[in-house]
Amino acid sequence: MNTYFVEQINPKRLTKHIITTIAIILNPLIANSDWGFFAHEKIIENAIYVLPHEIYPFYKKHINYLIQQSTTPDSRRYTVEDEAPKHFINMEFYTDLDSNWTNWYELNELYPNDSLQIWGIGPWHIFKLEKQLSTAFYKKDQKKILKLSSEIAHYISDLMVPLHTTKNYNGQLSNQYGIHKLWETEIVEAHYNEYDLFTEKADYLENPKGLIWGEILDVYQKSKEVLEAEKKLSNEVGNKKYQWKSNSRYSKLSYSNRFLKVYYQNQKELVTSQLQKSIYYTASIWLTAWVNAGQPSLDTINSIPTPKVKKPSQFMGPKVFRKHWQ
Repeated sequence: MNTYFVEQINPKRLTKHIITTIAIILNPLIANSDWGFFAHEKIIENAIYVLPHEIYPFYKKHINYLIQQSTTPDSRRYTVEDEAPKHFINMEFYTDLDSNWTNWYELNELYPNDSLQIWGIGPWHIFKLEKQLSTAFYKKDQKKILKLSSEIAHYISDLMVPLHTTKNYNGQLSNQYGIHKLWETEIVEAHYNEYDLFTEKADYLENPKGLIWGEILDVYQKSKEVLEAEKKLSNEVGNKKYQWKSNSRYSKLSYSNRFLKVYYQNQKELVTSQLQKSIYYTASIWLTAWVNAGQPSLDTINSIPTPKVKKPSQFMGPKVFRKHWQ
């Protein structure tokens, strides 16, 4: 820690800073926000613009609803007991799986369900929702199409984040606490306009499970690069990694502007790639579900008013400290 900053802080005030910092370290759920709300909203917005003309008008009409709903799964993490495992997968524990997709029934024969809930079930939950979305398209159920589309976008985007694929998701195993939020929120929001989000048009995916699983295997390998780069840069900047930052309400110990800039430059290519993949696979899974439903016309339900947004409470009750996040 840079002693210059410590010397400028009143001792009582410093104690508050230390307590706050410890609380964040001990509660990784508070520190993590899954791409950040801002990024999730931008991913779903951009996904709509790469859809084919057959379904683009439907999604475009409801764009504000979908954007607002894009972060609902994160809100549920604080109140719904089985929500957390849907956001990640700890690949270190799935060593018996090969490069081919393993379906849910085969998975349950290999591992006990309690373990799966701790290790993360993100990929399998995505394709459970994809099947439900296809059914909703077939039935022309507007509300379910929109709800499932926003949730699929969220979970796909989460699994395109390298730190959502490793047990060392917040650097807690390598003395790199806070790296989760640093990578997926801080450098994204600070430099969002500098990322190239041009993404190819959505495709019908013949083998979506195999493609997504292949991406996750690749993303897991990238998680090691993310951690190694942060550690190397931390050693280079030394005691200039952190600084106190203040607003009208409080001061907090944060990554320094210098460190954020250096880490952003180091990770820009990877962050750009993962944002683009989040956009592409979100749109492509939507398209695939629609095609598998028989490509129904959505004109008749496009005249139905957009549903009202219902945000779940973000009250962080006792369930927040679950085994999945300890």
